[in-house]
Amino acid sequence: FDYRSHGDNRQLQDAAILSLENLLVDTLRVFTHCTTKYKHAQFIVLGHSMGGCIASRFGLIVQNKTALKKRIAGLLVLDMVETSALESLQFMETQVSIRPRHFATIDHAIEWSIYSKYIRNINSAKISIPSQIRQEQFDADNNGWGWRMDLKKSIEYWREWFIGHNQAFIAIQLPKLLILSSGNRLDKDICGAVCQRKFRVDIMRDVGHIFHEDDPVQTADCLRKFLRETNLLVAQT
Repeated sequence: FDYRSHGDNRQLQDAAILSLENLLVDTLRVFTHCTTKYKHAQFIVLGHSMGGCIASRFGLIVQNKTALKKRIAGLLVLDMVETSALESLQFMETQVSIRPRHFATIDHAIEWSIYSKYIRNINSAKISIPSQIRQEQFDADNNGWGWRMDLKKSIEYWREWFIGHNQAFIAIQLPKLLILSSGNRLDKDICGAVCQRKFRVDIMRDVGHIFHEDDPVQTADCLRKFLRETNLLVAQT
């Protein structure tokens, strides 16, 4: 789902306050709605990057709530390891600052995403980039497209998103899978847990950070294998 200030989310009150607490409250609200609407269903929680931190924290919270505990069947985290995430913080603000603030058209935004390797799959970019931008008036004479979310406004929350992620992910007693874009992201905590066979780590090939968009087929293969190994994949009749 789209968090506040993202995609098609239309929340106006406190929309830019992306604290860990607020994001967890939003997640619980969506999850409660889903469990009410689909009364007999179980759910797999999946998050990418910062969303992976929220997914792990949320899974740990639900694990301690008797009423909701049985509604989660598994946890999937994409390209999030605490140590590498914290190490990258010193570069993140610079990366945000150098990306274009405005685009003349949606097509120009899509072209930029491919040229900069923000996304490496043109078909994915055509789907995801339009949801990340919105039409704006730059000045009295020029209209164009700007980022829907001003990432600089969330800087104060970046560390709290990441700190404690490894501990939460490892502690969750659910079938779980960590998929990474590179083996270089592995740290001591994750390697130790993998050696103890607490979960499996899959490493993608020839992709960037947003690898589920770069190579959806390879990502789907990892997910399918995990679902089959954990008996979470239900055969269609």
